[in-house]
Amino acid sequence: MSNTVPDGSLIPLVSLEDTGERLPSSCITRETDLSRWLALNRLEKTSCLKLLDQLLLDTFGIATETPGISNEVTTVDPSHAWKICCDAISSSIPSLRPVVEKTFTETSTCLRPRNSTISQSFTYDRGFHRVPFVYVDYSYSSKSLISLAHEFGHALQITASNDSDVYARMPPISRECCAFVAEHCLIDYARHSAPVLFSGLVAAWAKDNLYYLVDNAETLKRAFNKDTLSYHYSWNYPLARLWSHWLWNERHDNLADLFHTNGTSSEDIWGLKNIASSLDSGPSTLYSQTVPRDD
Repeated sequence: MSNTVPDGSLIPLVSLEDTGERLPSSCITRETDLSRWLALNRLEKTSCLKLLDQLLLDTFGIATETPGISNEVTTVDPSHAWKICCDAISSSIPSLRPVVEKTFTETSTCLRPRNSTISQSFTYDRGFHRVPFVYVDYSYSSKSLISLAHEFGHALQITASNDSDVYARMPPISRECCAFVAEHCLIDYARHSAPVLFSGLVAAWAKDNLYYLVDNAETLKRAFNKDTLSYHYSWNYPLARLWSHWLWNERHDNLADLFHTNGTSSEDIWGLKNIASSLDSGPSTLYSQTVPRDD
């Protein structure tokens, strides 16, 4: 299993964002305007606006459709939860199994910190050919299990990208898409192999959609309306969440490529640019508040 770090005080020093993924300050790209953020993610303003406008239509009324229980208690302990995340991704994306097992075995984790003062989960990229570090203040709940899968997805992407010859950090929207795909894997696995967890995970996932697809989408839309606003990491979430949902339902056979640095990007045939272009041919629902795909 993973290398466990029992004490939260031993966590590597990181620069903590107000929201979202926590990364070492040396690796955070401090974008201060919208144009640089677009360039970083290899996106165009017109494509983003098309996707955001469609997302606004697709998520209309989402608040009234969200299941009531969103933080169901679970008896799954942290070590078992980490293994479930491993099995879930291996089951959903078999071609990634070797690197998933490597991520499970070699990633350093702190899942039940002592006297923790940090409540938000994060994954720490230590650099090229070094194992990542995952921190989750696991609280025996559906929400924390979803968070663990999310961070496993980040760790998996880092580990998979380390197999390349040249170190290149993946753009943030692509990184978050990987993490959101891992959440889909967990829910799909629970449906078939751990049904006692399924309803709680779906409820937690659905409630998170309010944050990622409504609140964060509104923040990003405001940035487009007033492009003098400073960069905020939450800009990356709505399009990454939308992209992961679309890939999971429409291009499940391409998911393995997403986790490699030189794999699927926002520019590729199944990337965000082309998804946005597809909207030109007529109305199309990109997101629906439904339980993730069932085979």
